[in-house]
Amino acid sequence: MYEFGIFININQNNHNKTSLSSRRPHNKINGHQTKTSIKHGNIGGVCNYLFHEVDKRNGRRDVKCNLQGLEDIAESCRKTCGICCEDINYACEDDKNGIIDCSRQMEKCHQKKWFGVLSRFCAGSCGLCAMTSCRDYDNSCRVRKSLCLKTDSVDYMRENCARTCGFCVVGEENEINNGNERLPENNGKPVVVERPLSQHRLTVPDCSDKVGNCTTNAHLCGSPVYGEYMIKFCTKTCLKCDKAKVNKKEKTKIINEMSPQNPLQVVIQPLVESQEKDRKRIERECEDKNEKCQQWKKAGLCNKIGPPKEVDSLNYYLDDSPQQYNKICPKSCGICC
Repeated sequence: MYEFGIFININQNNHNKTSLSSRRPHNKINGHQTKTSIKHGNIGGVCNYLFHEVDKRNGRRDVKCNLQGLEDIAESCRKTCGICCEDINYACEDDKNGIIDCSRQMEKCHQKKWFGVLSRFCAGSCGLCAMTSCRDYDNSCRVRKSLCLKTDSVDYMRENCARTCGFCVVGEENEINNGNERLPENNGKPVVVERPLSQHRLTVPDCSDKVGNCTTNAHLCGSPVYGEYMIKFCTKTCLKCDKAKVNKKEKTKIINEMSPQNPLQVVIQPLVESQEKDRKRIERECEDKNEKCQQWKKAGLCNKIGPPKEVDSLNYYLDDSPQQYNKICPKSCGICC
């Protein structure tokens, strides 16, 4: 029998329910349900004593994490056992940009005043993935992340993959989910849940930095994804304002110049439009990808199908379409002036 006497609790009279996942069946001893539990206290110490951490080389978890009789302990040691992803509340990623060090914010995860910020940047670490209205509504979002800013799919991704695509903003739309909304399963196929697109107003903040790493992240002030957060919490750094010199009207003007929307009103959609505008700007600043582009242009390959004989010697293999040349020589072909 297990030697962890302080953890094993055999209920001879009660058949209490546990919070085990379906893949970890309850253990039974003499026909009675067994419930394992960890006394509150140094959980981390207990986890390190009982289980080895996940092998970072191959991703394998300690076999003891799956043993019958230790299921509840493993549930309380999700990080050590590498099973956080099995809990829907932890099944999303933290923001990887580095604005917030999530590992240092754990004690704030369930404080109301920090909910908006941490549900946006540290949802995975804090277990807030399913508690906000700004979430993914398509269960294939993570594998379709490359579609977030593509012209023909950006509207769909904004509506259904806001968290994966980074379209969530800090503010009113990050309200706690009251449990009335569930993400249905559909055998791995895309699932869409209709929900209203909420509106967020950006107010003019005081001219001060409210967090300590504003200077380090100053390059994000104009970001279409992080700009709103930076303006709100790093106002002095981003707006380069001074209470004695810059009045509210001037600050409002600066904010509006960073947003495509009318005065002091920013909604999710304009943020996406700003990202699309930024993407098109990058496309315009393009360069030729081959040193022979000027020769191909003179040979008329930007507009004509098929390479002429005098270009065959260039020994560059292309298909018979002008689109191929335009892609390799956007500057010479004049498609991104």
